Amino acid sequence: MQRADFERQIRNLNHYQERKERELQAEIRKLKAERDSSEEKYEALIRKQQEESFKQMSNARWLPIEDTKVVSDLGRIKKEMRNWAKSTGVKGAEALENLSNSDLMSLLKNLSHVAVIKNNELPRGLSESKSPALLLNALLAHHLYTTMFRSPFFFLDGGLGEDSSATRGAALLRTIYKLAQHSNKEDAHAWRSQTLQLLLPTLGTNTTEGERYLRTKTEESIAAVSRIQASNFMDGSARHLLDPNNNNEGSKKKLEGIYHEAATLSYRLWTQRTDLKCLTLQDLKRHTFDADNEYLTPHSLVRYDDYEDQLKGQPITLIVHPLLLAFGTDEGEDDESERIWASAEVWLDSKLG
Repeated sequence: MQRADFERQIRNLNHYQERKERELQAEIRKLKAERDSSEEKYEALIRKQQEESFKQMSNARWLPIEDTKVVSDLGRIKKEMRNWAKSTGVKGAEALENLSNSDLMSLLKNLSHVAVIKNNELPRGLSESKSPALLLNALLAHHLYTTMFRSPFFFLDGGLGEDSSATRGAALLRTIYKLAQHSNKEDAHAWRSQTLQLLLPTLGTNTTEGERYLRTKTEESIAAVSRIQASNFMDGSARHLLDPNNNNEGSKKKLEGIYHEAATLSYRLWTQRTDLKCLTLQDLKRHTFDADNEYLTPHSLVRYDDYEDQLKGQPITLIVHPLLLAFGTDEGEDDESERIWASAEVWLDSKLG
């Protein structure tokens, strides 16, 4: 009897040990599975972080520019245009009086983009010695901004590298972009941004020959359109405001440099998903003068401190520098929000009233 009880106890003990061993093995398998799952999640997290790091590294060139930097860069270009007009423009208003009727009409037609022209006459007060330089500055700023900042595909107006057929592509891209904005503005801005980034690949250790070639072609196009537009300005009716003694190769090269600086900045800004709007006299002619208007900056020749009461509410007769606005966020959202990147510099006769 005792022997049978002893054998039963041994069997129970063996069963208990076997059950415990199975439970332990199950726990081990569970812990291993949890460990493997944790390792997979950890490795996936590391891969994702690495991918994000690589993405940020590859897109570092396209990180949005701070607004203060944009305003500063545009302010520098504005100063360069003013100095160029001052140094190359004729010094007296009599130069306009000596023009033939056809040349005068051509100049007045061009000036109508920046000044209110009535009865083929300039606004009152624009007969002083500083007026030609002021008008030249206004024409230059208008031409540079409307050719360099209004369209994201401005650099294709002269072709892509030596391929002049790309000018037709520029018109097509503008049409696509315009139609896409009517459909989905956010997607349209993303497409425009990505297209411009694609056309100017970032150089790095893994850059292919194809990417280098494409980048070179785009840079050549930016440089070429800068030269073309600078030449177009100097050969246009604005030439009547240029001093023949200062209208030389040096002044032309300096102007080309200003256009190229503006073109490079414009391209960089259009790679962001913000939208740009360039407003000229045609857009602002209904505005009246108010020194407190954040969109407007009075030109230094406007003596508004002396004639503030008389000038407030008066119509603006000359836009010396266009207004440049940025719409939306860096992600292409909130398209209705706006920031002023360059205020409109305006002039009107200080003796009105």
